[in-house]
Amino acid sequence: MEYYKGRIYPHSTPEFRIFVKQDGTQELQLRYINIAQGYQSLTNNITGCNNFSSGPYSLNSNSIGSNNSAIGFSALLNNTYGINNIAHGCNSLYSNTTGNYNSAVGLQALYSNTTGSGNSAVGQSALFYNTTGTNNSAIGQCALYCNTTGYQNSAMGANALRN
Repeated sequence: MEYYKGRIYPHSTPEFRIFVKQDGTQELQLRYINIAQGYQSLTNNITGCNNFSSGPYSLNSNSIGSNNSAIGFSALLNNTYGINNIAHGCNSLYSNTTGNYNSAVGLQALYSNTTGSGNSAVGQSALFYNTTGTNNSAIGQCALYCNTTGYQNSAMGANALRN
């Protein structure tokens, strides 16, 4: 049986198992470890593993994405297949669906990102309109705000390379 968000599902794969071997020693086998806290958090997960979600609607649409961390209201809300993403802040990486290896820290950081990968955004609305751009770094409020498909850009400071 699996214990999941306060309910037990008898016909699903356990999230972890402890085996007692014949010699009396114990072995811990981990499988599909996910931690979800908050209303509708990680609700649609199917096979995604090693995800951490804290906040209402965080990682809500995740189905098979793994190794993601979402903290804040609607952080990584639309992620389905994306892996190794970090979203910390309300609506950070909100639109991400299949983008990988992104880091977003701050209110609405990387908000519009859908498939872009390898991006780092620190600050409110940093890389806000980035959709498919890759390997960008933005530090500061609204840094690289209007970048949509550009790649390998770096901006530091409030409103740096905003347009």
